[in-house]
Amino acid sequence: MKYLSIYEEYAKEKHTLSGVAIIVEDKILLVHPQKYKFSKYMWSLPKGHVEGSSKFKSALKELEEETGITLKDKKPDTSFKYKYKKNSIHKDLKVYVYYLKKSDISKHLKNGWEIKKRFDKKEIWQAKFFDLAKAPKKIEANQKGLLKQFKVKQL
Repeated sequence: MKYLSIYEEYAKEKHTLSGVAIIVEDKILLVHPQKYKFSKYMWSLPKGHVEGSSKFKSALKELEEETGITLKDKKPDTSFKYKYKKNSIHKDLKVYVYYLKKSDISKHLKNGWEIKKRFDKKEIWQAKFFDLAKAPKKIEANQKGLLKQFKVKQL
């Protein structure tokens, strides 16, 4: 019973997350966590719990750790908040959106649209771009709604 009450208290908390959405042509960058590597349908945006007082800096740090991509000097094109629930835990996610050209990220790519280097290989198994039309089939069920925020933008 003691563990159940601890979990119930934990589940009542709101977890504040921040992440980055990179859109290139008609594709979106998603990461596949190690713990779900045997599931085809558990991809996600690069994101994590907010560390410190800046959601924006936390989001950029997660992006770099999970994909090797750095965008420190570039301001996002837009941002939005997305709320969802996972395992009875409420999540508040702030998403910073970048519409980039393939040339902006080409040094990070291998085999077409897969990311070359991930610094946090214990946490992230794979990172790659998916067509926006196919991403809903790959992303975690509780995050499908956030994909409606993205439009293909010609650069």
